[in-house]
Amino acid sequence: AQASLNERKVVTKEHFVKWVYLLTISVLFIIYIASVIFQKILIACFISTSSVLLFSGILLLFVSNYFLYVLKRDKRELYEQKACAVRTYTIIISLCMIYG
Repeated sequence: AQASLNERKVVTKEHFVKWVYLLTISVLFIIYIASVIFQKILIACFISTSSVLLFSGILLLFVSNYFLYVLKRDKRELYEQKACAVRTYTIIISLCMIYG
């Protein structure tokens, strides 16, 4: 019974991390689009677009690294392949955000 309880905890934690990750990406994407569209408004509000993108890019890198850490710890090969693809994708996005 204890083992199945631990497995269930791992699964729920994995789901939680996945949703947090997806939510973070969505929020950052919305911020990115909003900063492109409402650049004048953001500048008027003393929020520089580049600092928003820099912050969100760095945050995205941290989140993707944590996501990978959780998946690697659970030693799931299928997930690891997906995670590598996701990591490559997020690194490209975050670098675009940082230098864009």
